Amino acid sequence: MLNKLYDLMKRYERKGSFTYAEVNDDILSEAEKVLKCKLPAEYISFLKTFGQGGIGGLEVLGVGKDGSLVFVNHTLKYRSYGLPDELIMIENCDEWLYCINAINGEIVKWVNKNVSYIKAYDNYKYSGEIKVADANNGKGLTAINRMAERAHAEVGAMNQSFSDVNKPRGGEGFLIVNGENVCRFCQVDVKKMANALGLERLTVIENKSGNVYVFDVNAATQNGNKNPFLNVRQGGLRWKEARVQPN
Repeated sequence: MLNKLYDLMKRYERKGSFTYAEVNDDILSEAEKVLKCKLPAEYISFLKTFGQGGIGGLEVLGVGKDGSLVFVNHTLKYRSYGLPDELIMIENCDEWLYCINAINGEIVKWVNKNVSYIKAYDNYKYSGEIKVADANNGKGLTAINRMAERAHAEVGAMNQSFSDVNKPRGGEGFLIVNGENVCRFCQVDVKKMANALGLERLTVIENKSGNVYVFDVNAATQNGNKNPFLNVRQGGLRWKEARVQPN
């Protein structure tokens, strides 16, 4: 599964997305010595494969092009602010940090000067109605996803971005779906959420099926087509039409 995910990341990376720094066991041993904790195996795999970087607005700290241990330096910096010793910082989201728990490999969220932290996936538990309406017909999400606390994971994740007024709109989004493939209800609602977020391009990757779907607003406009995030009756793109054919 990890190799498959890496293949997809390499397929959709852009110039400069990753540092591809040369990372060897000596460098990692030095990092563990300084941090006084073991690096989880999956994080070591990422460091050796990509060095540092990411796609879709996510950047995982690691090793810079010059070989600098960026993740070590940032972790030490925030330890002076109270970051627990077992956490390794991998992303700064301003209001909080995403970290790897060196004890069990979990991704956690830590807020500056807090003595405790929570699992990152707990952040997807919203309550109340997701107030997203189709720009053309005024209808909201399908019934199965309308209430945030029971919305399917992919819609819940997009609602996290939609609910955060500090996050910029537009640009390119990546949605990696683990577990079951995107259901027919979510196929409708993911497009509505993408439209509400003002995305110019959305790539959806289903790990179970291996399918990759791309909705590109600019490409559609250049070809004389309508916004692909519209519903099909209004000229939007069907999911089967958005599927990228394997090479």
